[in-house]
Amino acid sequence: MICPNCKSKMIKDYCVKCGYMNNGNFITKEIKENNKYLDIRLYNKNFDSMQHNQDVWLIVILGPYYFSYRHHLILGTILGIIDYIILKFITIISLSLSNIAYINILCGLYFSAFYLIVTRALYIFSSNIICLLLDKHYIKKIRKKCKNYKKKLIKHNDTSVVYILISILINILIYKILMKLL
Repeated sequence: MICPNCKSKMIKDYCVKCGYMNNGNFITKEIKENNKYLDIRLYNKNFDSMQHNQDVWLIVILGPYYFSYRHHLILGTILGIIDYIILKFITIISLSLSNIAYINILCGLYFSAFYLIVTRALYIFSSNIICLLLDKHYIKKIRKKCKNYKKKLIKHNDTSVVYILISILINILIYKILMKLL
């Protein structure tokens, strides 16, 4: 059989010279990547591990500051403040219960540990999803602003310990201000 594309001899339903197949497709050496996730893979180098929810230990250790680590400083700072306020509230309630009902102070530690376990489990299940949604939103913004947005996506660093430190310092300043007001 002769190839209709390059007029050379076809072997077993495909052309060895140009890659034409009888069904009309071509065999190419290029591997076409899934374009659906191309931009977010350029923007977030850890996309695959985040999509499969790997590195759970990092989420457990950092808690709300995991968002700051992934360059979502405002969300990490707000969740850090909320986490601190709730933990403080739990300790105040447990200490007042220990004075009233003669419950041991260990009960306060149990309540705090239970709270930390529950919140860390929630962070494990939701933090990567939220980070990827925010990343997609930022990619849309970058795409609208820049003509050559792919270079900007490649230059983006998706993790930063500095953002964790900034978030913790902001939280400490807010705690100090709240303590003076109360």
